[in-house]
Amino acid sequence: MSKQPKVLLAHPGIQHAPRLAEQLERQGVLARFWTGWAKAGVGTGKRQVAIPSEKLRTRPWVEWMALVMNRAGLPGERVWHARNAIFQKMIPDSEIRSVDVVVGFDTASWILAERAKACGKRFILEQSIGHPGSRAAELKKIGCSREVWPEAFQARLGMVASAERKEHELADRIVVASSFARRTLVEQGVPEAKVKVLPYGVSEEFLAQGRKKKERVPGSPLRFLCLGHLSARKGLRQLLEAWSGLGHGKGELVLMGGGEQGEWRSLAGAGVIFRGPGSRAEVLAEMARCDVLVFPSLFEGFGLDI
Repeated sequence: MSKQPKVLLAHPGIQHAPRLAEQLERQGVLARFWTGWAKAGVGTGKRQVAIPSEKLRTRPWVEWMALVMNRAGLPGERVWHARNAIFQKMIPDSEIRSVDVVVGFDTASWILAERAKACGKRFILEQSIGHPGSRAAELKKIGCSREVWPEAFQARLGMVASAERKEHELADRIVVASSFARRTLVEQGVPEAKVKVLPYGVSEEFLAQGRKKKERVPGSPLRFLCLGHLSARKGLRQLLEAWSGLGHGKGELVLMGGGEQGEWRSLAGAGVIFRGPGSRAEVLAEMARCDVLVFPSLFEGFGLDI
């Protein structure tokens, strides 16, 4: 019987890293999960991760520092790049040497990848979204102009683009969740043989909740739900403009996710409800209350909401 590999997983933020850590633990291969801010144990919070506490290493001050700087108005791309660099340097060499495989996430692993390769370890990159270099071309395909999502037409900060290239070059394998994400990587020069499509899934918890859909009260408004960060990339402007154009006032549009609400509130018409971010339990409860899911995203790695 072949020996099970030992895996070090690292992510300075959140995304789906806690869920990946849980699955690696379930398979008996997780050695350590390094992240910014999380709590070990069973629970429904986004930062709750069901792994033994001795396998979790957190550096919350790195995350908090970045959040404060971002809210103070400092350039976001520079702030998150700096956070990612600091976080990667805080993982001791001994941790890398003690495992067989290192798994990191896009834009947050270029230093970690170098260190893993220097120690003779395999490095796997989790690419959570399509290649940024393909954003503008993809938007043009669907008839979107620069005004729709200005960031998509802007060149990446040089040091960020360089870090992404290094991650792609050093990775033994790049894992994406969709054929779309794979295609954008290949378009930007990443060898196709490196890229593996591994779609995300949903837990039994979500499937069970779907079977508990609350019955609509006769005469109550039809409820629409949009999940995700409040941003131009998520297609929020198009959604709110379309909603305002309906003009019937007989439905409700629930927006559930983090991000600044000011700009979007100014575009919101009657019946738009801002829920803010929520735990997994709160997301499940909101899904059970709503009738229709809307997914207007302009550029993604995977349509997990669907």
